[in-house]
Amino acid sequence: MGEADSGLFRSMVEQCASGIVIQCEERIQYANRATLDCLGWRSLDEVVDQDLATFLHADSYAILGPSLRKLAPDDDQLFMGELKLRRRDGMVLDAEVYHVAMPDTQDGTSMLTFRDVTQLKRMEAELAATWRKLEEKDALLTADLTEAQSFQQRILPTNLAVPGVEMEVIYRPLGLVGGDLYDFHVMEDGRLRLFLADATGHGVQAALATMVIKSEYESAKRAQSDAEVLAGLNDRVAARYRDCKMLFTAVSATVDLSKGILTCAVGGHPPPLVRSGSGASAQWREMEGAGAFLGWMPGVTFADVTSPFARGDALHLFSDGAIEQTNAAHEQFGYDRLVAALDTAAREGRSAAAELRRCLEAFSGSVPPDDDFTYVALHWQQPEAR
Repeated sequence: MGEADSGLFRSMVEQCASGIVIQCEERIQYANRATLDCLGWRSLDEVVDQDLATFLHADSYAILGPSLRKLAPDDDQLFMGELKLRRRDGMVLDAEVYHVAMPDTQDGTSMLTFRDVTQLKRMEAELAATWRKLEEKDALLTADLTEAQSFQQRILPTNLAVPGVEMEVIYRPLGLVGGDLYDFHVMEDGRLRLFLADATGHGVQAALATMVIKSEYESAKRAQSDAEVLAGLNDRVAARYRDCKMLFTAVSATVDLSKGILTCAVGGHPPPLVRSGSGASAQWREMEGAGAFLGWMPGVTFADVTSPFARGDALHLFSDGAIEQTNAAHEQFGYDRLVAALDTAAREGRSAAAELRRCLEAFSGSVPPDDDFTYVALHWQQPEAR
């Protein structure tokens, strides 16, 4: 290496952020400023001609020694790995070390390049410990959410023990727990009441909101009219949980089989659908009703909407999770596709819930849902022919 080239090389080495040591016959010939700073030496004069073992921990010297002793002028990289270096004050550092032969030398001169990774390894160890703690907490959280899921599903009804009435349900929370809630029961006067609510948001917060809604609904559901159900529920939630800003949509519907009358009230929720008749003659109508979100402020009123309801008719309640389901083309499933799926089931005598589920899956493909979805249907069966 010429004098000019040697000077340029020395300048580059001196500016390098990694530690660089040049050695010959296991004696230090040169160390750059990064090496001196890392290992606690004040000047180059203190280290020149020192034994290389001065820098190396005994175990590391035993590892590196073979590559030093087998050095030949045409060797390329002789060693790469982690070694322990010893500072002047005795502290031991972890370092990534590269040992390479110096070009154009015949005397066995080689270069050691190292990077102090002590801090990095400490951070990695801390990160690993933190990760283990997070995994433990995640396992506990998952167990808690699984228990919450089980509890949430236990409070949801599955069927009505009413002759001639068939219920269908799809309950699809976005995660282990969801923000949708439904209920149906037989009232003291024999009427059938259905209820569906959709809390804003997703996950645990929305699921907690459903617990509040369920608790307050148990008191409100005995009201005579559906409008009174929603008004009473709204007043209770808005007054008792004002600081929580617990907003939700809801629909309440009541079927009087003895009179053939359906009434419902809607608060910010997709209006129920009614199918009259069956097969090719089936007709659909929307139970139009307007009402504000619930939970915002007490004193809000709602309106009842009334419709005939005869044998062979069906009532369909649903949250907006199906309507807003998207596909790979970013299209929404929409209201029309939902009605078409239910109509297909009615005309072909198939399960409405199964057909709706099939159509949703075919439409969305690999696109996961981004909202909870609940569907509740009441079918009033035709009397069996004798």
